[in-house]
Amino acid sequence: LGWAHYQRGFKQGSVETADRDDAQSAIDAYGMAISLDPKLAELPDASRLYFSLALCDEAIESNDQALEAYKSALRLAPNKVLIPLHAARLRLKMKDEDKAMSNLTMAMDKARKSGHEGALIAAVQRDPSFAPLLANRAMRRMLGVAAPTQGGMVASNADFRGEEMRNSVRDAPAHVAVPAQDP
Repeated sequence: LGWAHYQRGFKQGSVETADRDDAQSAIDAYGMAISLDPKLAELPDASRLYFSLALCDEAIESNDQALEAYKSALRLAPNKVLIPLHAARLRLKMKDEDKAMSNLTMAMDKARKSGHEGALIAAVQRDPSFAPLLANRAMRRMLGVAAPTQGGMVASNADFRGEEMRNSVRDAPAHVAVPAQDP
C-alpha cells in the first residue's frame, strides 16, 4: 500500500512536485509495515522502503526524519550510490554544506568502486532535482563537471554560420520560389 501511494505521489518525478497527501499516506503505510515487521524480513530489498520513505518525508518537509530514513536505507544497502547522493541533495537544501559534501564524496567513492562514476555524473546532470549540487562550486569540482550555462544547455558544437539560420534573425519573410506554371 505504501509503495502504491509513493508511486502515485511521485508521478511528476521530484520531491518538490510530489503530492503531499499521497506522500503522507505512504509514510503512514510504511510506518505500519515497519511496526508489524521491524526487520522487514518479508521484503526482498528493505532499503527501497526506507529510500522511498525518505523521499516521502522530504516531500512533506520532515527533513530530519528523511535523513534518518536515508541512514536506514544506507545501512541496509551500503553499496547503492543513489542513497548518499539524495542525502547530499537534502543536506544541501538544509544548508549543511559540510555533510552534503561528505555524502557526495561517499556517493562518488561508491560509484568509482563499482565502475559507475560516469553514470552517476550523467544522472546528476540530467536530473533537475540535483541542480543545487551543480550550482555549488565545490560539488561541481568533486563531480568534475563544468558550470551550467544560463539556458541549461551547452551548444559548444553548434555552427550558426549556415544558410538555415540566415532568415531566422530577419523580419522579412523568406523568399519562396513560385512553382512554374504547367504549360
